[in-house]
Amino acid sequence: MTSALTSILSIIMAVASFGHAPEQVSETAKAVESPAAVEYVVIERVHGSEAIIETRMGLFRMPCGVLPEGACREGNVIEWRVAEGERGRRIAQGQARLARMSSAGVAEI
Repeated sequence: MTSALTSILSIIMAVASFGHAPEQVSETAKAVESPAAVEYVVIERVHGSEAIIETRMGLFRMPCGVLPEGACREGNVIEWRVAEGERGRRIAQGQARLARMSSAGVAEI
């Protein structure tokens, strides 16, 4: 379970840093890291409730439960892309939630 959590955290970190490459990066890396970039990953094999995912950076494990419904089958190709605007939408939702909580007062929370 620890390796699955580590894999998920590495994916989250990769997605969070997507498009924030250092200044001295090759042209190929810049094209891959652009916000419009699409990454295709393949489900190499499935062991119980865990999928072995093949990416351009190697293999890693991921719980099938975090994949879309029906996607956890060997040979499936999954398209990963940065959801333009989703980050901003979620930040706005969080800020609105915090504003509601602060205006409600501690007694009502």
